[in-house]
Amino acid sequence: MPLLPPDHVTLPFAATYLAAAILHDNHLPEPEAKAPAPFGTCRLMVSRIPELRAPNGLPRVLLQRVQRHDLVSRGLRVRAGSTPEGRKPAGFEVTVTFVERDGQPLYMAKPGSSPAAIKTLELTLAAPVVGCLSRTRLRAGLNARGLVAVGAPLPESIQVGVTPFEEHLVTRYRQLLAMGVLGAVLVDDRGRSVPIPAEHWREDGASAAFVEAHPVQMSLDGQDVRGIVCVDLQALRAGWRDAFAALPPTTELAEAEFPASAALAGTAPLLDFALYLARELGIADGRGPDGLPINQGKLEALIEKRWKESGRFDEDPSPNRLELLATILRHPSEKKGPKVWSSLGL
Repeated sequence: MPLLPPDHVTLPFAATYLAAAILHDNHLPEPEAKAPAPFGTCRLMVSRIPELRAPNGLPRVLLQRVQRHDLVSRGLRVRAGSTPEGRKPAGFEVTVTFVERDGQPLYMAKPGSSPAAIKTLELTLAAPVVGCLSRTRLRAGLNARGLVAVGAPLPESIQVGVTPFEEHLVTRYRQLLAMGVLGAVLVDDRGRSVPIPAEHWREDGASAAFVEAHPVQMSLDGQDVRGIVCVDLQALRAGWRDAFAALPPTTELAEAEFPASAALAGTAPLLDFALYLARELGIADGRGPDGLPINQGKLEALIEKRWKESGRFDEDPSPNRLELLATILRHPSEKKGPKVWSSLGL
């Protein structure tokens, strides 16, 4: 198995690290310490709802008794995941440690329970970045010191939330890559890294590299190179704040996009759909995201499913159209016969 260059992580994790770094910066003890605009107000909101009992014994909540906590970040760290995949690029996680600014407990248990109080929260984020701050993933990534030891979940009385900002983060990160202010490399199956030209990040479909760390193929310096998009984490740590601060704060000026079809007048609908499928399924050079050949029948079934889901066409696809699209997407040298087929990420 090839080694990644030192301090390198996949692009999806690098974007996730930035989301955690923004939360860390916005919770530093110094009031003036904030992430660059427009992310300076993105904070983890934590409140505690005391459990009260009505005269009939049923639980009730008094809104005026809801206690909101002001958190301070005590650290940001990157670590390998807790799964067997932890040493692999896709297994990395980033954790922000929070405490209550005034030292107040976030939770007090009933007498005799363990732990008696919660004073520290740890938020762990993993790729992909988009959706990592949803309420479901946010709560799943929160742990409290003391609870981990006894295997207990975060108490339901502690409510957490963040105003999502991941999509804006990805667009701005891609903009900085396209400007050449921040960089990325393609690491091939021999562990060699090749710098990715800045202009690549302006192309339609370039944002797919932020979603999943699957192999992609690019033409670099006149040669086709297949590998995983990676980022030097030390360089990103040192330069992301100044880089993001140099962009216009308004969404309209920093994140504007236009449909690829606007530059491709007269493009055939079937060709557009085939390119869409290639991006969605991670197909590169006619093979699946794992580099293996694609089974014709399996691909046709996936094409039919995506065709009906897309709503682009009024009629269901005919068998001839399914075969045509599968032929376009598969490598022309592939032939029928027993072999190991790509899972197509499923």
